[in-house]
Amino acid sequence: MIKLNLLSEQARKVAIARGLGTDTLKCLKHCAGEVSEATASLINWTYGKGEQDLEKRKTDFEDELADIIMCCLVICGAENINIEKALVRCYDKNKARAKKGEGMTVTNKENEKIYEVWEIGPDYVKLKNDEGKIIKITKTEFQRLYRGKK
Repeated sequence: MIKLNLLSEQARKVAIARGLGTDTLKCLKHCAGEVSEATASLINWTYGKGEQDLEKRKTDFEDELADIIMCCLVICGAENINIEKALVRCYDKNKARAKKGEGMTVTNKENEKIYEVWEIGPDYVKLKNDEGKIIKITKTEFQRLYRGKK
């Protein structure tokens, strides 16, 4: 397994050796450029035609994603950020949000009422209406009656 904190320090040293520097703001701007390149690469992989084969286009996209991660690791090395702990915190936060359905809203197809997804269980979904009342329905019923809010 890759140790991301060690890799971040090594990435910082490589950035310095390449003359790229480790200024956080400049690194974030560079990272934004890498995101644009990854977007173009994804489009090419997904919809591209022509001489490059599908596997080559996929590899190009993977490499662009790796560039984004390396930019972030350079910042972590420069700012002495424990990225392994930060990723675990982020994962835990998102896992809790997904379990609760926090922030998601859906609209009932029949009556156009909007509900907040309160909790998602193994075979049920709990929804909260605008009056604060929680209703529990099966996932099958949820899929039949509700759509994501646009």
